[in-house]
Amino acid sequence: MKALGFRNRRHIVVLVALFLLSLLICAERYHTFNEPPERDLGSYAVVAHEMLAGRALYADIFDQKPPAIYLSYAAAELVGGYTTQSNALLGLIVSLIVLPGVFLAGSATRGGATYGLLAAALWAIVCSDMMLEANEANTEIFMNAALIWVFALLVRAEKRLLTGREAIVVGLLAVLSTLYKPVVVVIPGMLLAVYVVFPPGGATQRRGALANALTVAGIIAAVWLLIAAFFAAQGQFAAFYYAMVTYNRTYSGSLLHNVGLGLTRKLVNRHMLFLLPLLGSTVVLGGIRIRQQGDRRWLLFMAYCLGTVIAVALPGRFYPHYYQLWLPVVACGFGWMVDAIRQWRRPQTVRFAAAVASLALLFCCGIEAYSYRLTSVEWSYQKYGKGFVDTEKLAHALNEVLLPNETIYDACVEPELYLLTRRRPISGIFYSVPMWAGPEAEVNMRRVLNDLNHHPPDLVVMRRGADQYALSTSFEDTSYMVPPTIMQWINQHYAQAPQLNTFRGFVVFARRDSPIEARLSSQLD
Repeated sequence: MKALGFRNRRHIVVLVALFLLSLLICAERYHTFNEPPERDLGSYAVVAHEMLAGRALYADIFDQKPPAIYLSYAAAELVGGYTTQSNALLGLIVSLIVLPGVFLAGSATRGGATYGLLAAALWAIVCSDMMLEANEANTEIFMNAALIWVFALLVRAEKRLLTGREAIVVGLLAVLSTLYKPVVVVIPGMLLAVYVVFPPGGATQRRGALANALTVAGIIAAVWLLIAAFFAAQGQFAAFYYAMVTYNRTYSGSLLHNVGLGLTRKLVNRHMLFLLPLLGSTVVLGGIRIRQQGDRRWLLFMAYCLGTVIAVALPGRFYPHYYQLWLPVVACGFGWMVDAIRQWRRPQTVRFAAAVASLALLFCCGIEAYSYRLTSVEWSYQKYGKGFVDTEKLAHALNEVLLPNETIYDACVEPELYLLTRRRPISGIFYSVPMWAGPEAEVNMRRVLNDLNHHPPDLVVMRRGADQYALSTSFEDTSYMVPPTIMQWINQHYAQAPQLNTFRGFVVFARRDSPIEARLSSQLD
């Protein structure tokens, strides 16, 4: 065994345990590999597919996220094809990357690997939580994969400063997390603030800690400047700036107001209430350890918690999947909490700590086990209602009547329809919200109208009631609305196709005097 690099039996036990936990995660994700894709995942897949086909991000195909999520989906497509299953596999792989990070962070206690394994076990149980939408490859799992390793590297540097190489790694991981969603920069920012104020080795090491922090900050700034320079060199800086700054400013609104909500009414999501006793107990116990012993590891943990609150709050939307950022925090804190209980009044509390750990894991297993009695389609029903299930059914129906070269246009916000039908969008503005919100809404609407005139689709799909125009321009009010100008164009050139209007949530229009209208009419005869 030594020849293979394993120094003792304990290491082998840890590796076997992590392998078994990895198998558990694989089984959880496999259960929902065929779940109908939701809106965000559809957007990422469509943008990635169009990028691979030669369209320029932001300029030719518009969405509001930084580049990393689209590059990740493009990589998944290159490996596994343009399918929902390849995207699900991507999410699985990233979840497995989080697992050893949680283990290493959870091991940064006196108890070491045992409590790291407890943390890893909790992560394996909850990392696919149904109602937090954690089984999906949304941006949060990618951010977690980077952030937990940042935390692990910082918290394990207990008695010494980071080396120059380690600081570079932390910087690269931190900037990677921001390339999925920029607001998450507050988490490494909070961690580095504690690292500088309470440096490992004491106050005499503060200058070195500050140098480490500046290295990390410099890497973040340099990478973002390089990305901006890349788009500028392509003549697309204006499109990049609009998507990243101008449009997202409209999307988020007042950041201070959002943070205020995040610290009060939106502090937790109702779907994570089953984890609240663990999180609350950990925070209270951590506060006691800080007060009594000044334990800087717990200060870093508190910084991680506060950064997570702010990162969840800043976008101002508070969707359930945003709260996935808490899952590795809770998992790591669980291992630390059990170890702290064990140390409290030994040997009396050793059995109590074991009982707490066992009951917590069994409770979370019981909560999660219910979900796996449901099919992947029922998971979608539980999370979103019938919407995405109906979209998948409609996609199959459309493919049965469309020829390979015929096209569709989704007039609302169902980008997953393009993924499911394997049809390319007519316009780079491939969902309706940018035609309602943002300072370039009118420009985007004219762009879509021009694209439709030049390449009229064979079928147009919209949500029922989508022509009931919103009275305001907020994202929530316009999500399913078709702008009046676009609706007028549809009514001029298209007629409803009753053969395809059997889905309660949708209305389908066929282009007048087109081959597909003739084929559909012949089916009625």
